Amino acid sequence: EDEYDACTVFEINSMVNVAPQYHRRFNGTGGGWYTLESEVRGLVDNGKEFNVFAGTIFVKGLDVQKIGNRNRTKTDWGIGVPHGYFKIIIDVQNEIAVAFLFDHESDLAKGCDIDSSAVKSHTACIVPIKDIEDATGLKFFKDFDTATNKKLRSRSSKLSWDKITNK
Repeated sequence: EDEYDACTVFEINSMVNVAPQYHRRFNGTGGGWYTLESEVRGLVDNGKEFNVFAGTIFVKGLDVQKIGNRNRTKTDWGIGVPHGYFKIIIDVQNEIAVAFLFDHESDLAKGCDIDSSAVKSHTACIVPIKDIEDATGLKFFKDFDTATNKKLRSRSSKLSWDKITNK
C-alpha cells in the first residue's frame, strides 16, 4: 500500500549510484551533471520515460586525483576520483539516444571540461555515442537490430536533445 515502504526505499538507495566527484564543479547546484539530472527528473515527473546508461571513466596510464578526509594530510587521502563521467539518455518511444561526456580533469580526448568557462550548459557536453564507446571500451546498442542500432547511434546531438525536451 505504502509507495515509500522499506523495500522501495532500499531498492532506490543502493550504493550502485555512488562515485566520487568534485561536488561544486560537477554535481553541485549549477554543475553540468546536476543540471542534466535535474532536467531529466523534471521530464520524468511530467510523464516522459527514458532508459539511461551512466558510468565513470578512468583513463589507463593517467594518475588518479585523490580526495579524502580534510582532517588528514593530502597524502592520506585515498578516494580516487574518475577522470570522467558519461550518461546516455534513451528516448525509446522516439528512438533517440543522446550521449553526454563530462571531463573532470581535462584528461579525456573528448567531452566537455567541467572547469571551462566556455561550458555554460550540460548541452555543451553532448557527444556522439562512439566517443563514449572509445573512452570506456563499451559497445552500446549491439543487441539491437541493425536499423535501430544505426538510428540510435546517429542521433546524439543538441537538436535531438531539444526534441526530447520539447524545446
